[in-house]
Amino acid sequence: MTNYADYQRGLPSAIARFGGGSKGTVWSASTWDGGVRLGGPRGGGTDSDVDLLLVLDELPTSAWDRLRRFDAVEQAVSHLLRDVRAHGYLAELSPLLWTLTQLATFSYLHLDLATDAVLLYDREALLERRLDQVRRRMLGLGTRRVPYRGGYYWDLKPDM
Repeated sequence: MTNYADYQRGLPSAIARFGGGSKGTVWSASTWDGGVRLGGPRGGGTDSDVDLLLVLDELPTSAWDRLRRFDAVEQAVSHLLRDVRAHGYLAELSPLLWTLTQLATFSYLHLDLATDAVLLYDREALLERRLDQVRRRMLGLGTRRVPYRGGYYWDLKPDM
């Protein structure tokens, strides 16, 4: 579908415009991994969101300032989203802005990122290392994604 390298080249400058000392960016779309699709191609409604995670040293305190600054980053990846839509999926972009503390603190989103994410920019390999930690922990626990009623849930430790 998309050659991510084409978009990775322009991303660092867009992220630099965001400010806040960007450490990395992740693109995660369940519409691309053969997984959950709410309605399928051209099925009416949103198939899935496309998570665009930015990890930053610090974030503006105002949510409005965060979203306003995110515009430059959104423009840098707009080609990726257009490509998803051109293949018939009605995906919407979901900006996720995390600090390093949030990256280090477990969230269920880590499970999705560990299995579906494409690292677009990872200046210090922080995201790669964190997602590798999550993958190793998932493997050790036997964690698995279980399809359920058109979606899925995570069975974190199946043998319990």
